[in-house]
Amino acid sequence: MEPVSVRPPPDEVAMNGHAHKQVGGPTGAVAAFALARKQTPAARIVETFGGYVGGVVGARLPDIIDPPTCPHHRSIGHGIVPVGLASRACLDRIPAWQEQLRRSAEEHSVAAAQTTDVWERLLHSLLELLCRVGAGMLAGIPAGYLSHLALDATTPAGLPLIAGRDARLDI
Repeated sequence: MEPVSVRPPPDEVAMNGHAHKQVGGPTGAVAAFALARKQTPAARIVETFGGYVGGVVGARLPDIIDPPTCPHHRSIGHGIVPVGLASRACLDRIPAWQEQLRRSAEEHSVAAAQTTDVWERLLHSLLELLCRVGAGMLAGIPAGYLSHLALDATTPAGLPLIAGRDARLDI
């Protein structure tokens, strides 16, 4: 007799993870692009890239919080109420966090332009780039997370209202 496994087949997990990344990345990029509308074209491109990376990361987070060890693995990381409350708290703060990173990026850009030391210029340019990527990631992570939940809501298992096997949202 074969042992019973509570894990889904590896190809099933990889396919779901792949689908989440395929949707999460572009979703994060679109969110970052939209929130960077007042930035220079170059800064907007960098933030959009950051949003793509953040979208991929965010799309993986629900399954990191609730590892897919069985068909009914969805718990608090997939719960409509806890995710909704956390999203509300974060989404209200993202514009201020992005502006802080954008100010830091601009300070590094000015410092890079003013220095004559090649290594200092390189360091400030790198820090400017990281600040702009970070600003995009701040938009991309929640967008990717929510895209994961949107995809999971369309499956037969749906989403839990709070956690575990409670009332589910079946679309």
